[in-house]
Amino acid sequence: MTVITPESARVEVLKLRAHGEYADFSEGPAIAQALRNGDEYLDLDQLARGVQRARIGVELGAHVLPRRAIHEDTWRKIRRHLAAMLG
Repeated sequence: MTVITPESARVEVLKLRAHGEYADFSEGPAIAQALRNGDEYLDLDQLARGVQRARIGVELGAHVLPRRAIHEDTWRKIRRHLAAMLG
Protein backbone atom coordinates (compact mmCIF):
# COMPACT_ATOMS: atom_id res chain seq x y z
CA MET A 1 0.00 0.00 0.00
CA THR A 2 1.35 3.41 -0.98
CA VAL A 3 1.29 6.09 1.70
CA ILE A 4 0.46 9.52 0.35
CA THR A 5 2.18 12.29 2.24
CA PRO A 6 1.52 15.99 1.62
CA GLU A 7 4.97 16.24 0.04
CA SER A 8 4.47 13.29 -2.31
CA ALA A 9 1.01 14.56 -3.29
CA ARG A 10 2.45 17.98 -4.11
CA VAL A 11 5.19 16.43 -6.26
CA GLU A 12 2.64 14.30 -8.13
CA VAL A 13 0.42 17.31 -8.84
CA LEU A 14 3.34 19.41 -10.05
CA LYS A 15 4.41 16.63 -12.43
CA LEU A 16 1.07 17.00 -14.24
CA ARG A 17 1.83 20.53 -15.44
CA ALA A 18 2.51 21.01 -19.12
CA HIS A 19 5.89 22.18 -20.35
CA GLY A 20 6.27 25.90 -19.75
CA GLU A 21 3.80 26.10 -16.88
CA TYR A 22 6.47 25.97 -14.18
CA ALA A 23 6.96 29.73 -14.12
CA ASP A 24 3.29 30.18 -13.21
CA PHE A 25 3.63 28.28 -9.92
CA SER A 26 4.06 30.74 -7.07
CA GLU A 27 5.44 30.50 -3.61
CA GLY A 28 4.95 32.92 -0.76
CA PRO A 29 2.71 35.89 -0.13
CA ALA A 30 3.14 37.47 -3.57
CA ILE A 31 0.53 35.10 -4.99
CA ALA A 32 -2.08 36.43 -2.58
CA GLN A 33 -1.89 39.77 -4.35
CA ALA A 34 -2.25 38.10 -7.77
CA LEU A 35 -5.41 36.18 -6.84
CA ARG A 36 -8.70 38.00 -7.09
CA ASN A 37 -11.69 37.36 -4.86
CA GLY A 38 -13.33 34.13 -6.06
CA ASP A 39 -10.35 32.81 -8.05
CA GLU A 40 -9.92 29.04 -7.78
CA TYR A 41 -6.61 27.64 -6.55
CA LEU A 42 -4.98 24.63 -4.91
CA ASP A 43 -3.00 24.94 -1.73
CA LEU A 44 -0.27 22.41 -2.48
CA ASP A 45 0.43 21.96 1.22
CA GLN A 46 -3.23 21.09 1.89
CA LEU A 47 -4.39 19.20 -1.19
CA ALA A 48 -6.95 17.24 0.83
CA ARG A 49 -8.99 20.45 0.94
CA GLY A 50 -9.31 20.27 -2.83
CA VAL A 51 -10.06 23.29 -4.97
CA GLN A 52 -10.49 26.44 -2.92
CA ARG A 53 -11.68 29.93 -3.76
CA ALA A 54 -9.70 33.02 -2.84
CA ARG A 55 -11.41 35.37 -0.41
CA ILE A 56 -10.40 38.84 0.58
CA GLY A 57 -8.66 38.84 3.94
CA VAL A 58 -7.90 35.11 4.00
CA GLU A 59 -4.20 34.33 4.16
CA LEU A 60 -3.01 31.73 1.68
CA GLY A 61 -0.48 28.97 2.21
CA ALA A 62 3.10 29.10 1.04
CA HIS A 63 2.63 26.91 -2.06
CA VAL A 64 -0.35 27.92 -4.15
CA LEU A 65 -1.27 26.93 -7.70
CA PRO A 66 -3.93 29.25 -9.16
CA ARG A 67 -6.28 27.78 -11.75
CA ARG A 68 -5.75 30.65 -14.16
CA ALA A 69 -1.96 30.11 -14.04
CA ILE A 70 -2.18 26.80 -15.91
CA HIS A 71 -3.89 25.47 -19.02
CA GLU A 72 -7.46 24.23 -18.64
CA ASP A 73 -6.43 20.70 -19.74
CA THR A 74 -3.79 20.63 -17.00
CA TRP A 75 -6.33 21.81 -14.42
CA ARG A 76 -8.67 18.95 -15.41
CA LYS A 77 -5.81 16.41 -15.18
CA ILE A 78 -4.92 17.67 -11.72
CA ARG A 79 -8.55 17.50 -10.54
CA ARG A 80 -8.89 13.89 -11.80
CA HIS A 81 -5.59 12.95 -10.18
CA LEU A 82 -6.63 14.48 -6.86
CA ALA A 83 -9.97 12.68 -6.94
CA ALA A 84 -8.16 9.36 -7.47
CA MET A 85 -5.64 10.09 -4.69
CA LEU A 86 -8.22 11.21 -2.16
CA GLY A 87 -10.81 8.58 -3.03
